[in-house]
Amino acid sequence: MNKIAETFDNFLAPFDDEEIKLGFGEDFQKNKIIAMIAYICPILFFLPIISNKYSPFCKFHANQSLLWLIVCIVLNVIGGILGIIPLIGKIVQFIVSLAVCAAAILLAYGAYTGKAVKLPVVGDMLKVF
Repeated sequence: MNKIAETFDNFLAPFDDEEIKLGFGEDFQKNKIIAMIAYICPILFFLPIISNKYSPFCKFHANQSLLWLIVCIVLNVIGGILGIIPLIGKIVQFIVSLAVCAAAILLAYGAYTGKAVKLPVVGDMLKVF
């Protein structure tokens, strides 16, 4: 299991924002499970804010999980459109679904370990909370 954690840490290292993570302090220990849930089930992006609206950790992960919800919706629409194409569309749709599941697991792991993992490309686009 330690090997898997090391692999996840190595993969997430380029996306981990050290400057933001400094503001978390020890706050993440109380809210890490809720942040994980927000990534695994993106429709619950608001849970970290409900948990503690003054926490920098909760604000960061609520924003990132809202972005994750938007990315999931866009990918599902694209996958649905491409799913119309016989055979190739179904293969692309399956690969997109696997990629979304893998990304959700990685993002949830990042939240659990107290990392400030920003989504590539869209990570800075939205700051609602």
